[in-house]
Amino acid sequence: MDKKEKIIKDEIQKIINKVSEREIKTNVFLSSRQLDILSQLNEFSTEKILSDIEVEKDPRKIAYKTNHELKIALTALCLSVVLSNHRSKNKYNKEFFEDNIFIESENNETVYIRFENIEEKIVDEAINAELIFDWMVYRDNEGRGIYALINEKTCSMELDDYNAGGCPVYEFARFQRKYHEYKKHKEIKNKESAQEAFRNAVAQQVASQITTQQLLNGKDPMEFVNMLFGKPDFDNSIKEITKSLAKNKSKPLQISYDKKKKKRKK
Repeated sequence: MDKKEKIIKDEIQKIINKVSEREIKTNVFLSSRQLDILSQLNEFSTEKILSDIEVEKDPRKIAYKTNHELKIALTALCLSVVLSNHRSKNKYNKEFFEDNIFIESENNETVYIRFENIEEKIVDEAINAELIFDWMVYRDNEGRGIYALINEKTCSMELDDYNAGGCPVYEFARFQRKYHEYKKHKEIKNKESAQEAFRNAVAQQVASQITTQQLLNGKDPMEFVNMLFGKPDFDNSIKEITKSLAKNKSKPLQISYDKKKKKRKK
């Protein structure tokens, strides 16, 4: 490598470093943790576009291409949030977020991200470590795309009806919705199992206490067990009813009434 090539390479590396290490500013409040992972997403976006044909031809496009890749990522993250929320508004689609996310560079040292007409709650939920990690796994140049993400996230999730392919933003968001439904179903199932286990434990505790009481009272605890789990003894029940009727029948019929007194005419 001659001196001129080395100078060019060094200058390109300076541009790469500047763009990947830019300070992130937004028009919505984000925690320091969120700004940190957003900076990592910016760095990831810079690394991803380095293999872009236009960038290889003209390194001056690094900042522009990085901003474009960052916008694709934020669009996919926001769309994932609204698709996973069945109460979200119909207006929230890919085009809506594309039209309302603006990314501007300031001397390659600061990048300003504006979320116009997007609820802050959506942005807050979109900028989280797990979702951004998923995007990096999915979007990695040397990865296997959606199949890498599927392998990363789960080994038991049913994806027979999952529609892979198409626009990367929609493919990623559809997967996140499917994964959200899978987690929700699993949480409900686990909760029901925990409740059933708790009920069984309580029933066992109560049965143990009643059995102890039965023994203290000189009674056979199996009577209690049969009462709970034995088959109904209809023959015995009929006898009990008829016996009760016979007892009531043997009692004299008591009729009471108040004799009305006639009023004397004055």
